[in-house]
Amino acid sequence: MVAACCRAARRAGVRAGIPLAEAKALCGVGTDEAALPRFLPEDPPADRKALQRLAWDCATFSPLVGIEDQERPSSLLLDISGCGACFGGEPRLARQLQESLQTRRYYVRIGISDTMGTAWAVAHFQKRSQTIRIVPAGEQEQVLRPLPIEALRLSPPAVEKLHHLDIRQITQLLALPRRSLPSRFGEELLLRLDQALGEVPETIVAERRPVPIREVWESDCPLQEAAALDVVAALLVERALEKLQQRGEGLLELHMLLQGDGESAHRPLSLLRPTSDGRHVMGLLRLWWERFPLPRDITRVEIEVVEAATLPAAQQQLWPDDDDCGPETHGLIEKLSSRLGRRAVLRPQICAEQQPELAFGYESCIESARSAKPSESEPSAYRFLLSRPLWLKREPAPVQVWCIVPDGPPYRFSRRGEEQTVARCWGPERITTGWWRGTHVRRDYYHVETAAGCRYWLFRDWEQGGWFLHALFD
Repeated sequence: MVAACCRAARRAGVRAGIPLAEAKALCGVGTDEAALPRFLPEDPPADRKALQRLAWDCATFSPLVGIEDQERPSSLLLDISGCGACFGGEPRLARQLQESLQTRRYYVRIGISDTMGTAWAVAHFQKRSQTIRIVPAGEQEQVLRPLPIEALRLSPPAVEKLHHLDIRQITQLLALPRRSLPSRFGEELLLRLDQALGEVPETIVAERRPVPIREVWESDCPLQEAAALDVVAALLVERALEKLQQRGEGLLELHMLLQGDGESAHRPLSLLRPTSDGRHVMGLLRLWWERFPLPRDITRVEIEVVEAATLPAAQQQLWPDDDDCGPETHGLIEKLSSRLGRRAVLRPQICAEQQPELAFGYESCIESARSAKPSESEPSAYRFLLSRPLWLKREPAPVQVWCIVPDGPPYRFSRRGEEQTVARCWGPERITTGWWRGTHVRRDYYHVETAAGCRYWLFRDWEQGGWFLHALFD
């Protein structure tokens, strides 16, 4: 992504991604198979849509954000004229922009210069170790000279022609007579060169966030029955969904406001998946009307689309995918969340916590499906949790353990009056909590396998003393 501006302004460039073959080679060296990433097929429309959403989010750093004019763009253009002072200088602005995009799991390279062309060049062709480079004012030519000619954003045929003549760096190009360039290489070469040097201005086509969709019904004749409200709400929902369909999007979250007789009622409606089905949306809204009292004599009904997303193109299948719970389950979760509240329909969640009894929690099904969390895309972050037993005892059970050496691993233990001989033992896994968490926990866990083939999870409690059985492996 690249940021650019006019004469006294600065231009920044950011680049994301590496070649697929290189990524596969890097990810495949010395990596556990379970931790290997997924490689998805190329989808240029989806990539552009993602860049567009990033451009909307980058409005925090620049009032003018656009996408590079390429067939398959990979960069953003930001006009940061006068914006550096708001962030404590251009270096801080660049770092904050980099951190913001890295939280979205993007690898970012940023270039800042007086011209868009130079900013794009340094963002794409600077050293790998230099993720941010700021070109001093007026030094575009010095920075461009050692870069390859591809840094001028030339078309492949132009690059191929220059390579055929063994012209590979911009400094070689600048050494040629200027008058001979158009006749030998076409007008494109001279245009791109002048744009990078600031001789020809460039403009950024701004990517503006779509106008929020809001539908309102007002009347001096109030609605006094739920049936009349149903008709009005269905009309407003239909209008909103039609506008979303024109954008190729579906509804994800909707807010409804009812006003009348000095009262008002506000209801957010959240969905698991984007939808354009008005009947489904109305069914969820009716569940709200059944549960909560409505204002009397409603004179204003307002519906606002808070969040939308691209409608997924689902391929028909002969047999359902085991990993997909299906639209019926999605609809059930949405109905229960609409009637009972989103915090009433929960699912278990693994937490990054060493203490076993605290390594899980519950989260809203709606919120978990709507939020993109790094933990879901990086299962290796919780691999140590997945190697533990799935079922823990409600309370650790005391057991008697014999060790060959003091403070050593167990070789025999007694459970329910029955002695078990340890055939294999793994550990210890030491768990210690900080003083600020209340009761101090200091344990050594051992994964043991008995001669009978059963596996247990035992730990020595250094605070209370003694041994305890915390779980059995399935």
